[in-house]
Amino acid sequence: MAISEQQDTAFAARTEGAKTPPPIPALDDMLRGLEARADLLREDARRSDSTGGIGAEAVATLDALGCHRITAPRRVGGMAAGAAAVVRASLALSRLHPAAAWNMVASSSHIATAQCLDVDPWAGLAEGEDLRMCGSYGSGDARVRRAGDEYVLTGTWTMASGSQHAQWATVDAQDDERGRVVMILPVERLEVLDTWRSLGLRGTASNTLRAEGIRVPEGAVIEFERCMARLDAETRYLRLPKVLPTSMGFAAVAIGAGTALAEEVARRGGFSPRSYPAAAAGPDPETVYAQQLGEAGTGLAAAEELLVRLAEGLDAAAETEPGIAPALQLRTRSLLGRVVRDTGEAVERLAGLAGTALTLEDTELGRLWRDCRSVLSHGALTPATGFGMAGHRALHAAAAQG
Repeated sequence: MAISEQQDTAFAARTEGAKTPPPIPALDDMLRGLEARADLLREDARRSDSTGGIGAEAVATLDALGCHRITAPRRVGGMAAGAAAVVRASLALSRLHPAAAWNMVASSSHIATAQCLDVDPWAGLAEGEDLRMCGSYGSGDARVRRAGDEYVLTGTWTMASGSQHAQWATVDAQDDERGRVVMILPVERLEVLDTWRSLGLRGTASNTLRAEGIRVPEGAVIEFERCMARLDAETRYLRLPKVLPTSMGFAAVAIGAGTALAEEVARRGGFSPRSYPAAAAGPDPETVYAQQLGEAGTGLAAAEELLVRLAEGLDAAAETEPGIAPALQLRTRSLLGRVVRDTGEAVERLAGLAGTALTLEDTELGRLWRDCRSVLSHGALTPATGFGMAGHRALHAAAAQG
């Protein structure tokens, strides 16, 4: 099939009411549904750590609960929600399946961005099917050029989380005429390279995407600046500063995985009476162990409370103000840094209690520890003042080189 014929079937203009939308999910119902399916999701988290991809049954479960419609528009049964809903869903899911929660946050961000373009990725889905998206920004080599009423795209994008099950992707490129642009295209049009090799979050399938001379219609391309804080957007997520709500969702993954790690440390225990004879001098080690475990749990709970409050405050400001004031953005980024630091300190405290058991493969302790560290070291959560697009580009450039 010729490229132009592929485009005719893959790309569709935005239409209203093309299908009967599913019911809009209620967040509380979603959270209860996740807990009810905890065993399935925990088992898939263990399996995906080995296979490098989330299982189809787990993905279908998240679809059924509406986890991929949090930032989708209402016309397709989406919640059109903001940062708080993404954070709360991420907190709940990451306690069970950190990699799936990471992909949900990434997909939510790309789904919001997709609403800025004329192409409608929902139009080609089967009845009852939910949209899942991946993508990557910060390519150092991606270029796009106009060819008549189309654009020709060539480039490479690293760490496209969720590429295994996504139907569509948003990527960035440099255009000599328009500057930096974002475009949307079906994942089947891209080459997905099996490049994801990570100590943690192995199940995210954060592979590399590559395009070589792909033609995309003009409606699938938009200047990057036009995706930033769309104040009139139906979806609240789009009214927020770009990247910041995504960083908050990723921070929630760290807290949820850390909470699961704390529960596993408590379940396994670490105090051995044989190691500490009753006659030994000094504090009772069992008491010290319990105290350290309690302090780690308290730190994670405090970080969670602050993160939820920050997300709710950002959403509230988007409802009442014409734009998020720079002072509020700075304060939110600064406090997000505190959330990340406090989470990291709690995880380190847990590591001290678990000891070298954290280094073992095929254990819950090892997997959760690796997942926590992968999230906390991601560029979206460093430095403490928040994640800027310049840092994003540098991160992906480094990945592409090595």
